[in-house]
Amino acid sequence: MPPAQKKLVPDERGRVTLGEAAKGVSSYQASFASDGTVTLTPMMEIPARERWLWENKKAMAKVRRGLEQSARGETTPLDLADLPPDD
Repeated sequence: MPPAQKKLVPDERGRVTLGEAAKGVSSYQASFASDGTVTLTPMMEIPARERWLWENKKAMAKVRRGLEQSARGETTPLDLADLPPDD
């Protein structure tokens, strides 16, 4: 199935509006081909403090595994009062 297409007409300043296509996207990476084709790739930034997780494959695998287990209902109740205090 070919990708959806929509004609976008630039305004007087050369801008186009993506409307609903931009929902949930914080930025786009633009690629410009020599034939005039422009390709926009949706991007999502992450907070700098979370960068380590995206760069640490082992930690990310643990997070994903935990999310999958949670989605399957494989959870254990936790009483936060049982945890040691943060120092």
